[in-house]
Amino acid sequence: MVGHGKGCSIITSAVAIGFLGGCGLYVPALSEIYDGQDTQRMVNAVVEHVQCEVQTSVQFLLLDDIDAAAAASAAGLKQGRSVDWLNKWGAQSILTITVDEKSSLNPGVTFTPPMAPAVTQFPPNLTVTTPQSFSLGLGASASADATRKETLSWLIDFKRFTDKNSLARARVLRDQIYELAAISGGEPVAMLCNQQHGTLVQGDLKLKEWLYAATTPTFVRNGVASDYAKGLQAEAKASKKDVIAHEITFVILYSGNITPSWKLLRVSANTGSQPLLGAQRSRTQDLIISMGPLAETGPSQAQQNAALASQIGIAVANAIKGNN
Repeated sequence: MVGHGKGCSIITSAVAIGFLGGCGLYVPALSEIYDGQDTQRMVNAVVEHVQCEVQTSVQFLLLDDIDAAAAASAAGLKQGRSVDWLNKWGAQSILTITVDEKSSLNPGVTFTPPMAPAVTQFPPNLTVTTPQSFSLGLGASASADATRKETLSWLIDFKRFTDKNSLARARVLRDQIYELAAISGGEPVAMLCNQQHGTLVQGDLKLKEWLYAATTPTFVRNGVASDYAKGLQAEAKASKKDVIAHEITFVILYSGNITPSWKLLRVSANTGSQPLLGAQRSRTQDLIISMGPLAETGPSQAQQNAALASQIGIAVANAIKGNN
């Protein structure tokens, strides 16, 4: 059954047109045929990539915060740490993969037997010829739709990689990556986390960009800081949010159809607007990362509420998309 589902992922290729009829008749495969890996490896690769970006972004942010505080202290400014509270936080990650496959069959035949034109005589000697025709159309339609949805949730505790030893090792790596990024113009986190895990399991989730924007305070107003130290403390306090949520959706869509048609003397087939055989496959990957302070038993209630709200929103959006 998995093999039939994989055939639907390449329906845009003329070589694979014979697989069209399998879409929606079997349980779809999560991975694409060109991924070159099975479902377990694909899911593990996605999880590893997410964990790499979360860990690297948090570590780099904490290290940059430590360096900023040290530089301010050396300059005689009373500036403490701004985001040291991240050490007590964690990330609730929820990955939802939805695969939908559809196929349709719309045969149509029209019978058009030839008929002699009608001849009408009018006095005195007027003859009028009128064409005559008769047609009988027969049509049918059938469709199949199969949807598979898998959800994976896991917790990333920042304490596992924000202790002094872990940050010391991360500092060496960060300095190397920053230097390479400055030379190549690449994004540091993406350069570090983009390992070869297969097609579409690499990229930049923009997690570092989002995390810095959400937690790093802005201390200068209109280019002038009236009281740098007080403004720093106020912004650092204000930036300590209960929950920070990041949501990403990737959609991969394939579709194809085939319509051979005939137009003969007495019969024509498949000359309408509907394709004879059509198929469509879509894979939607929804990733929710909600960060917040951890309770003794795991994510806080506010963190769980934020994740649930995002899941409901995704479900509604996917339902609307599926009905269109």
